[in-house]
Amino acid sequence: MVYNLVENELTNAPGWKVIGYPLYLEYLASEDNGSYSDLYEVISYVDKAQMSIDFKWHIEAATAQFLLGVYPLEKIIRVGSKHLNYELTLLTVEEKSPSTKLDELRDHSIKIAEIPLENTPTVIEYISRTHELPLFNEAEFENVLTKSKELSNVLVDEISKYRQSLFEKVSDYGLTLTANFMLIRIHLLKFLAILSNLDHDKTGHEVKRIFIESLRRLIDDSITAHMKGHKGQKKALPKHLKYSFLMAKKFSEYCPAIVLAWILRNSVRIMATRFIAGESIQKASRSLQGLYKTDRDATIDQLGELVVSTNEADKYTD
Repeated sequence: MVYNLVENELTNAPGWKVIGYPLYLEYLASEDNGSYSDLYEVISYVDKAQMSIDFKWHIEAATAQFLLGVYPLEKIIRVGSKHLNYELTLLTVEEKSPSTKLDELRDHSIKIAEIPLENTPTVIEYISRTHELPLFNEAEFENVLTKSKELSNVLVDEISKYRQSLFEKVSDYGLTLTANFMLIRIHLLKFLAILSNLDHDKTGHEVKRIFIESLRRLIDDSITAHMKGHKGQKKALPKHLKYSFLMAKKFSEYCPAIVLAWILRNSVRIMATRFIAGESIQKASRSLQGLYKTDRDATIDQLGELVVSTNEADKYTD
């Protein structure tokens, strides 16, 4: 096996040398990996940050990762594999075979490993120095923080002026319940999945039957969860919610099917407006006008599930 280290001059960084295992340096020097471009970036950082202490740095060339030992005063970069795993494995396997070359590799690996981890620059420091940006701990960045706080205060004041409508308060309460109770979320989503396929049910009898069944299962599952002592998302409903769903079940049993179906379908459509402004730009205009009147801006996203060709995409864009 070959243990010799290679020492190369870095032509684009006069005075700097790179030392490492031949295969590593050949890989880093290849045109596919930018001809030592990663090493030159590190040297650029050293110059801009005026580094004088030795430090470690990781680089990734294509799919290979390397650990660098950078020595600014000596102008040397030592290249090893990530965590020096391969080098240390070689040293362990061949430690019984005295070799000057093996000693050089051992010395090379130890020098990289011995650099204190705290000398390694943080990603923030590296990016800030490389792109000549202010550091978080520099006085000039205090101005940015001050302005940011001022803008945040203005934004909070503007937000506090807004008052929710009754619809928004009720829908937010419902969304909170679905987020806090898995039982409500499961049975609600099941019912909504079925409801969208019941447009053929003009009398509402099927909608009524399935809604009552969903409420019954929700109440039964809550009782089971209480008996088993489930916690977290699987917890049982509190008493006031359980009684509320019992009352909703009783009301649904006595309410005429066509009326109940109308209430449920319209409630779902109204609730959907919290997430979908409209099926077209024309239908969404009312929602957008409402936002505009409250001094709010909006971005418009076109759902693209139905776009299956370039022509159709152009049509939607137009």
